[in-house]
Amino acid sequence: MLIRRLLPLGLALGLFTLNNLGVLSGWLATPDGYVHMTHVNAVDNSIYESWLRSSESRVLHPNFQAPWLTKPAIFKPFLFLVSRLSHLAGVALEWGWLLAHIGLYILATYALLAAVKLFMKTSKERWAALGVMLLAIPIPSLLVLPSLVLPLDRLGIPPLPGLGFFVWYSSDGFLHGIAGSILVTYGTAATLASFAFLAAYMQTEKRRYLVGAGVSVLLCGLVHPYEPFLILAAGSLALLIWRGTSWRRAVPEVAVLNALGGLGIVPMAALALFNPWVRDAAAITRWDPPNPFVLPVVLGVPAILACILFFARRRMASPTDLLLQCWIAVALIGIYLPFIPWTQHFLDGFHYGVAMLLVRQLVQTPLAERFWTLHRKLGTAAIATLVVVSLCAYPVYYWQSWKDGRLPTPERLFTSLIAEDEVSTRDWLERNAEYTDLVLAPLEKATWFSTVPMHSFAGNRLFAITFEEQSRLSNDFYEGRMDPEKADQFLSEYGIRWVVLPEGSPVRASLTRAKSRVRFGNWTTLEIEGNRMKPYLGISR
Repeated sequence: MLIRRLLPLGLALGLFTLNNLGVLSGWLATPDGYVHMTHVNAVDNSIYESWLRSSESRVLHPNFQAPWLTKPAIFKPFLFLVSRLSHLAGVALEWGWLLAHIGLYILATYALLAAVKLFMKTSKERWAALGVMLLAIPIPSLLVLPSLVLPLDRLGIPPLPGLGFFVWYSSDGFLHGIAGSILVTYGTAATLASFAFLAAYMQTEKRRYLVGAGVSVLLCGLVHPYEPFLILAAGSLALLIWRGTSWRRAVPEVAVLNALGGLGIVPMAALALFNPWVRDAAAITRWDPPNPFVLPVVLGVPAILACILFFARRRMASPTDLLLQCWIAVALIGIYLPFIPWTQHFLDGFHYGVAMLLVRQLVQTPLAERFWTLHRKLGTAAIATLVVVSLCAYPVYYWQSWKDGRLPTPERLFTSLIAEDEVSTRDWLERNAEYTDLVLAPLEKATWFSTVPMHSFAGNRLFAITFEEQSRLSNDFYEGRMDPEKADQFLSEYGIRWVVLPEGSPVRASLTRAKSRVRFGNWTTLEIEGNRMKPYLGISR
């Protein structure tokens, strides 16, 4: 009994290790001149780290990735909690982050297994659903094994086909969690937990499960306010259809779910209402979803089959089947809604919902049963082929993650290394700069200087608000396309106080007012006294 209870813990730790092979690789083989990180060197992680370090002294954070003074309006209670608990435990922030991420994997594993137990009716269905989840890879990923044994490159098929779709488009911080996004892992876990609570309520009609679902959405909204739009919409739709004409029961249920879940979105909505820069950033942080005809290629075979059977078996046997249908339908429609920020997070947990829905559809569709009876050998061969080519993609992607993790310049995924010179420069700025100062660093390094924490010019494509303009100015500056007068005007206009120059930079002679403050290896930090950032005046700027 104890082994069965601890098995999910082992699964969580195993999956976390596989998804963080790049981190482990960089730790085990750190080259000279570099320091290993406790997470991969991905852009999202630099933003999270800036909020985590800022949480040591404040609850609300300004926009460290934008070159203006912005009112503190970013509320990240989960990272605040990680920061404070790390301090109380005497643990470095980066290790507190790592432990918190492991905890989220454990939470996601238990939530997933609870959902499978609630949505599936038999042990055979549960094992089938878990198996189908492993097959939820992009269609191009099915070519990974053939590309290893056949010259598919002659047909224009790149090495490691499907890797980009697998890592970036899946929006899954659990089974496809190579990108190492801690908040996406949270979003996946919260989505699974919320739908598990709703399934339990629809099976038992015990109010504590409805309240549990509402509280799960509330907490999700406070930590990562994107998934609640999906959960509340799908959950409300399922409850209304389930109750039919029993409005006296349906309306209070929907009201409780949305009242509790909606509270989690209130802080984000309030901060956006009273802070123009939040509204402007939200207006441009829109995910551009793939063309609807390309979307099936991204989502994989289980999603395609589930959509086909959706029309073949519209009326299913149980209320929890209805909930699965609403979950998947709302997710597929919702990612194209223009008024919801970053709808890619509607896909957090999508693969698991699709797998459970597909299994339930297959056991209830007479046509599928007849096909299996008549073509058992053909069906077995097709399934075996799909399993082999699907499962082969995982070790190949993990191997790429392992290789890239120890490379200063990764081939296709992420390194987990950072140069000692850069670390020393950031540590010096942490001691000598203010969080309201603005630093200019080479574009490929800019986002990581926000982790001081301080404002970084062209710090992030989304949060910088005018990233294209800033990246152009940064490149012109570092490539020497600005004369001394224009360079000084640029630095003064934005109020850039600190400039980080790589060795041999052609612009050093142009910085007549800059004073050299410190040098670490190939990095020199200059200060331009008197320069201060300007207040944010709006996106029209």
